[in-house]
Amino acid sequence: MENDYKPQIDNLLLKRQYNPHYTPSPDDIIMSIGGKKTGSVENFVTFSGLPKTGKSSFIAALVASAFLPCDVFTLKIDLPKDRKKICYFDTESSDYDFYRQISKIKEFSELNQLPDTFNAYQVREDSSPSIRRMIERYLEIKPRMCGYYN
Repeated sequence: MENDYKPQIDNLLLKRQYNPHYTPSPDDIIMSIGGKKTGSVENFVTFSGLPKTGKSSFIAALVASAFLPCDVFTLKIDLPKDRKKICYFDTESSDYDFYRQISKIKEFSELNQLPDTFNAYQVREDSSPSIRRMIERYLEIKPRMCGYYN
């Protein structure tokens, strides 16, 4: 029983190994800060910092920029044509702060109502496994808009 995982891991190692004969297509850049390319499809971008340093405002401006033809505070997201959905899972904020964050996104994007292509969830009180299951379920329910396919 102890070694049952080895063939599976060996197979994964073979699949993930560097292949000198493969040339991947260039990154699909969707995020810039100050005109510099900072994020692309298939990559994670993490915003971290001490409490009360403006991370939430930074993220609100970045999300708002997806709804505008211009940047917000030099931050810009340009979503791919076939993947226009933004889903925001807030794992830290209280109800008050979560709704204040949504208000900031509306204010920065100069919209009274956010488009149907934006979904937001406040999941602070949920466990990590529950949050993971909610995200997975969200991607199952809305696969075309997210560009995610099973």
